[in-house]
Amino acid sequence: MTTRFVLLGLALAMPLQAQRVTLGANFGGSSVRVHDKGTDSTFSRFAGNLGVGVGYRLGRVGLRAEGRSLMYKFDRFGYSKTENDLLWQAGLTLKI
Repeated sequence: MTTRFVLLGLALAMPLQAQRVTLGANFGGSSVRVHDKGTDSTFSRFAGNLGVGVGYRLGRVGLRAEGRSLMYKFDRFGYSKTENDLLWQAGLTLKI
């Protein structure tokens, strides 16, 4: 099974006292498209997403990490449940 996500939402970031560390939160709506491998069966669902992140700045370069929870109704292929996919990402930032 292949799942593709389109995430739309609002992100809020707040620097801490030292301003090297930034905490963030995000939420929004999403579109999830699920394709069953080996068949031509595909369906799309609305999903909600919530997440938190942290960033650390070292001059012009920074590090960041974020985790999101993507929730949607999965009611095909013999299942009827609420799916909760966890998305993790990390990255490098550069201040221009």
